[in-house]
Amino acid sequence: MNGSAKDRRALLNELRIARGDRAGDEAVRRDAKARRKGLLLGALVLAMGSGVLFTSWSFIGTAASGDPPPSKRAAVPEALLDARRPPGQDPVTVLEATGFVVARREAAVSARITGRLASVFVEEGDHVEPGQVIALLDDSAAQAELALADSRLTSARSRLRELQISVDHADRRLGRSVELARRQLVSAESLDDDRVTKGTLVAKLESARYEIEVARRQRDVLAVQVADTRIRAPFAGVVIDRSAHPGEVVSPMSAGGFTRSGIGTIVDMGSLEVEVDINEAYLKRVFPDQPVRVSLNAWPGHGYEARVIAIVPAADRNKATVRVRIGLLEQDDRVLPNMGVQVRFVGDAASAGTNSTS
Repeated sequence: MNGSAKDRRALLNELRIARGDRAGDEAVRRDAKARRKGLLLGALVLAMGSGVLFTSWSFIGTAASGDPPPSKRAAVPEALLDARRPPGQDPVTVLEATGFVVARREAAVSARITGRLASVFVEEGDHVEPGQVIALLDDSAAQAELALADSRLTSARSRLRELQISVDHADRRLGRSVELARRQLVSAESLDDDRVTKGTLVAKLESARYEIEVARRQRDVLAVQVADTRIRAPFAGVVIDRSAHPGEVVSPMSAGGFTRSGIGTIVDMGSLEVEVDINEAYLKRVFPDQPVRVSLNAWPGHGYEARVIAIVPAADRNKATVRVRIGLLEQDDRVLPNMGVQVRFVGDAASAGTNSTS
């Protein structure tokens, strides 16, 4: 029985929790909580550092790309502002319109004489210089007439030299006759004959000089006809149309049938401008030298700076519009004649009212 009591006591002692062990567990829990707080604080610091680093790299990337921050992007260029705009007012679009690109310098090149076209030296898109030969007519007949005129001129000059020799001889003979008549060795009738002979030769010499002048002018006329067989560009530009081909008959005037009235069309690309028709009701919003923004229908993403050149002082009674000429301030090979454009007239906000399209 004493043995049983001892066994139960030993079992209870094993089940009893020592105070020292409980204190150790609490210390372990405090250490774990401190480590969790440290991890949370480290994560927070790491997140804040990542945000600062991302902001710094974003700023560096923006500076490297050359694009300013959205708040510092450039506004409307000051060149678009009208000099008469009161200070403190921003430029706005006061009127919108549609128009077309036109060339102020355009020529349909034709021959000055009627003839058969022998050669054409240009195609559409070719650039030409002033005086450049772009086509050639058959000049065989003109060259033959020019050669005949040269022969006539040479013959007239030869006759002039012959008459000059005869006049010199008649002058010397008359001089001798005068001396002999003074000595009364010849009759007065013989002296008169020598004077008449010299006068006749002098008259023929003068006539020969006029004949030479006539022959020279005839030769010049035929030389012009030969030059007219060479069709030249009237100014520097671009060929936009070729309407005749070798073998066709061309004429300065349309004669119908198979006769062509032109060789091609040349446009001076430096003379391109924009024309728009403005409704009379909105004409007060347009003035000379007004800044304008032009965009091509074919290239809507690119705008061109322009200005009002002139307001044509006449209205179209059928459409109740007034034509306005607009000059482009920059040249671009993409701008072509007869292209459609969108035009925005820039002015003061006070005079804008309601934007309208003419």
